[in-house]
Amino acid sequence: MLESNSDVPKSIEKLMEVYEKYEVKDRKENLTPDFHQFKTFRRDPITTFHKEYYYTKYKTKHYRISYLLLILSILLSALYFVGFSIEAYVFNLAGLSIELVVRILLFAIPIGLILLLLFLIAKDLNKWNWVSYAVWASIFVAALLTGVVLIRTFTGEQETSFNIIYTAAGIGWAPACLTFYITYKHHSYITDYGGIHLFLGWIYRISETHGDLKSLKESFEKLLIDFDSWLNHTLDLIIKKRTLILEGFSLNVISDKNFVDNISTKYRTEFESALSGLLVDDILKTDTFKEISLATKKISKLNRFNLKYLSYKLALDQLPKIVDIIKKLSSKDLKVLHYSGKQKFSKYKPKILSFMIFIVGTLIPLILPLFG
Repeated sequence: MLESNSDVPKSIEKLMEVYEKYEVKDRKENLTPDFHQFKTFRRDPITTFHKEYYYTKYKTKHYRISYLLLILSILLSALYFVGFSIEAYVFNLAGLSIELVVRILLFAIPIGLILLLLFLIAKDLNKWNWVSYAVWASIFVAALLTGVVLIRTFTGEQETSFNIIYTAAGIGWAPACLTFYITYKHHSYITDYGGIHLFLGWIYRISETHGDLKSLKESFEKLLIDFDSWLNHTLDLIIKKRTLILEGFSLNVISDKNFVDNISTKYRTEFESALSGLLVDDILKTDTFKEISLATKKISKLNRFNLKYLSYKLALDQLPKIVDIIKKLSSKDLKVLHYSGKQKFSKYKPKILSFMIFIVGTLIPLILPLFG
């Protein structure tokens, strides 16, 4: 889109046309405008314009982990078949040589079901829930299928420890890694500042149409989430008392009968300035990025360094505008603080503990037979 400058909405009216088309897309049911607006917003808050303009292959600074998990899935699958072949044909264990077809089915059926399920729900994955989908789906698959493998041991079947490990690897862990890879790889994603632009636009659009207040509140909440994430990653800042700011916004919606109208009238200039400032095509065409060829001046083609630098430049330029809008909408003083190493660790500590519990809970049942 950056090659075609005319495609980028240059005024708030042009941007609102994008949202208006999105709201009435494929509308067949006879519902009230409020309910339809809430339904479309909840189903997929990302407009076609934002998907195209803000998409980037650098989903996070840890995006390579998806490929590592794909490789791990392949290795675990290989261990499954190699382990079976060693026991069946090298050690010549009785009865295993006729299980090859069964083993292939046990491996193929979970993989096939996972691929089918992810294909069916892929359209519903978006930026704000893909991590939960990937992590919890992987843990569920690993725990469930590993449990199926261990049932044979607990029901009296004589299995070697080696058999339990390679079977769990192929039927439990390999599908789990594949689940994470597919979910990670194919989710919809927009940059944090793209999300800020998107939800500023939704707030303005819903106020202009006097639409569903649930969507308005959720737009503001996601605006705060993206803004906080953007500050974390670019300036090492964090929003202080984010919950109080959200409560202030909700209180204004309830107590001030003119509040929603004021967004599209009284605060129009502020919104238009912030929304236009977050369109990055003009910034990419400046001398700041003169080393990038014109053909590659799209967000989706920027390397990780230039994408980080673009986020940094935008954050510095747009920080005062966005802070001012949030203060006016919430009637609360917005403060940003240095995002310390301790705070960063506290943020990820629950995820680390969950991962450790999962690893211990999965591996211990497999290791215990070795000492039996």
